[in-house]
Amino acid sequence: MSCAATSDDDARRSVAKYYEELPSTGALKTSASSGCKIPPQHVRRFLAQVPEEISVRYFGCGTPVPAGLPGTGLKVLDLGCGTGRDCYVIARIVGSRGLVTGMDMSPLMLEVANKYVDSYTKDVLGFDSPNMRFVQGSIDNLQAAGIAAESQDLIISNCVHKYCDRRTPQELRKHNVLLSEGLGGSLYVNDFLRLARQVGFMDPRVLDKKEITIYDPELKELVGEARFFSITYRLFKVPGRLEDLCEDYGQVAVYKGTLPGLPSHYTLDDHHQFTKGKPMLVCGSTAAMVGETWLEDHFIVSGDRSCHYGAFSC
Repeated sequence: MSCAATSDDDARRSVAKYYEELPSTGALKTSASSGCKIPPQHVRRFLAQVPEEISVRYFGCGTPVPAGLPGTGLKVLDLGCGTGRDCYVIARIVGSRGLVTGMDMSPLMLEVANKYVDSYTKDVLGFDSPNMRFVQGSIDNLQAAGIAAESQDLIISNCVHKYCDRRTPQELRKHNVLLSEGLGGSLYVNDFLRLARQVGFMDPRVLDKKEITIYDPELKELVGEARFFSITYRLFKVPGRLEDLCEDYGQVAVYKGTLPGLPSHYTLDDHHQFTKGKPMLVCGSTAAMVGETWLEDHFIVSGDRSCHYGAFSC
């Protein structure tokens, strides 16, 4: 099992081949593609209408569809879309004026994704023309695939990035099986947070976190004490309004209970669950997330930043 990829291109081809052959070669060697939390009921209903072949050949680990995503013509990009299951779900949500773009490096996965676009958007969704498309490319070079900077309203990525509690050595990062299972190229959690802040996502929030189990004894011995995680992050870019630490401005947020499928509460992250009608004291960044983004119609935010009370206690 000591096979190593010799270049980035070799690694990409190896990973693509691994997933293309999974239906015939058997199960994964880790729990990296197992689901996290069960999605809301309306999303489960949408998932049930996705063509069977797409769902069967899909290897995601959850459903990164934001609850209450408005169908107002948003442009959504899915990085590492595989057979496009999440794209098919979001195509329904963003409506006929929206556009969903799925990107993947595997031509065979994209062949399956493209197979049902016309029939699904016309016969299931009732749209006059398709509102989703699929492009081949590497997610670290979007412009080469025709995705312009600042052209998307929302970006999702399902089971593409895994996270580790440490920076892994080069021999692990080049190991073909670990790469294909999503562990070889895992990001050290703190490095991910640094990268997110560098590009404007100043206050990344964890929505869900699950440790990955390694079933294969040889792989377990190879990684040693390193621990790997599947983490769902929620990131907002609100220029000038999000801070890298929680600050107290005496602001209060109240959830209206109006998000589809969430009449009683809304979970923003792993330490903010809003109960309908109940005022919650929030930091300045949280106030901006629920009051100055696509969530603003579902929250009442009181107070501003005219008076600073120091660090916010989380």
